[in-house]
Amino acid sequence: MKEEDIQQLQEVALKVWEFTYQGIYTRASIRRQVSEYYATGVLKAQIRGVKRGRLCFQVALDNKRLIGYANGGRTKGAWKLLRFLHQEDENTSGWELFRIYILREYHGREIGKELLHRWERFLRRRRVRHYSVYFEPKNKLGERFYLRNEFVRAKELDRGPSSACFVKTL
Repeated sequence: MKEEDIQQLQEVALKVWEFTYQGIYTRASIRRQVSEYYATGVLKAQIRGVKRGRLCFQVALDNKRLIGYANGGRTKGAWKLLRFLHQEDENTSGWELFRIYILREYHGREIGKELLHRWERFLRRRRVRHYSVYFEPKNKLGERFYLRNEFVRAKELDRGPSSACFVKTL
């Protein structure tokens, strides 16, 4: 992702969230969350993190039109994942996929899978063996995507009733 992608990303984020979370969150809640999570300052900070190699933020384009994105990075709660995996090597865990979203009209074209593979290549270069993803448990579309892509449920790592955890081994 680059700074010139920010406005398109914000527009895509709102469309994707409105589709994904309709019936789960109110429209006002969706708009509030998107405005917070995708604020220009937040996204610029993430771009700086990408430049420093601490984050991965990939965008999918169709003729220069942003149609999806995925990002992730190292989390502070690495010890929880390590304990869940019964491991002690903190260099191989503590990484989390934060988001992966594709515009509805592009679903079924393997774009999400390609973004996931790019994220995993980023992790493999860092010798990471496991990572987690947290998501809204009522988001069945996301749940199916993760299960199809070899994630396993890690209920022990859930962050409450609105944040389920899946883990994947590379």
